[in-house]
Amino acid sequence: MLKKFTLSLSIISALVIIYDANYNNAHTNGSGAPSGRTGSPGDNATCNTGSCHPATQPTDHVATITSNVPVGGYVPGTTYSITATATKTGVSEFGFEISPQNSSGTKLGAFVTPLPAGTQFANPNTGLANKYVTHTSSGTAGSGTKTWTLQWTAPAQGTGTVTFYGAFNFTNSNNSSSGDVIKTTTLAIAENTTVSINEADASNEGFTVFPNPAAEVITVSFYLYEQATVTTEIFDINGRMIKKINTENVYPGRHELVLNAHADMEAGLYFIRLNDGKNVYSKKVVVK
Repeated sequence: MLKKFTLSLSIISALVIIYDANYNNAHTNGSGAPSGRTGSPGDNATCNTGSCHPATQPTDHVATITSNVPVGGYVPGTTYSITATATKTGVSEFGFEISPQNSSGTKLGAFVTPLPAGTQFANPNTGLANKYVTHTSSGTAGSGTKTWTLQWTAPAQGTGTVTFYGAFNFTNSNNSSSGDVIKTTTLAIAENTTVSINEADASNEGFTVFPNPAAEVITVSFYLYEQATVTTEIFDINGRMIKKINTENVYPGRHELVLNAHADMEAGLYFIRLNDGKNVYSKKVVVK
C-alpha cells in the first residue's frame, strides 16, 4: 500500500512539473518576447522557433512597421518616430519585438529612453545594448489592432540603409501558445546622402530650441540660406503629433518661432521637428 501511494505521489508531482513548465512557457512571452526573435538574418529566429508558436502566415493578419522618416531618407543624428502595428479583427491580445539592424545583425541607431508605456527592452539584455524592444504585460491589449510607437535616433553619417525587423504575435487568449499566429515584417530606411544648404549650419547650432527645460515659452531658432516653406511639428513621447505650424515663403536668414509651452503641452518630454522641404531636424525639449 505504501509503494502504491508513493508511486501515485510521484506521478502527480511529475504531472505538476510538466504542467507548470508548459504553463510558464505559454505565459512568459505575455510580459515580453525574449531577445533575438525578430526574424532578421542576424537573429534567424522568431517566437515560432522551436515550435513555441505555429509558423503560419495568414493574409488576414497584418503586421506593419512605419516611420515619419522623409522619402529622401534619414538624416544622421535626427530623431524619428517608429510605429509597429498589428491588426486582426477579433483579436484582443498582441505582442511584438522590433530591432534596427544591418544584414549582419549589428544594431543601428538608438531607441530614445525612457521607452513609452507598454514597451520595454527585451531580456536578456546583457551585452545587447538595448537592441530589441518588445511589449510589456500591460502593453498587449487591443480591440482588433494594437500600435506601439517609439522614438529612434538615426546612426552616424555613412551607416547606410537601416532595416527594422519585426515579429508580431496575434494571440487567441486561450492561455496557450496553440492557435497563436506569428508574422514578420521589415521596414528599410535609406540614409539621406544629399548635402543640404543647412546641414553644416545645423551641426553648428543652426537649429536650436531654448530654453530647455522650458517653463512658459519655447523659442525655435533656425537659419535658412535660401527661401523655403518651413514646417514645425511637436510630438509627445508616444510619437503623437500635438501641433503643426506651416510657415510659407520664409526668406534667407535667422528666424525665431515662439511657442506657448503650456497652451499645447503638459509637463514632460517632447520632440520638435523642423522641415525645410529638403531636410528634417529634430530636437528634444523638456516642459516643466
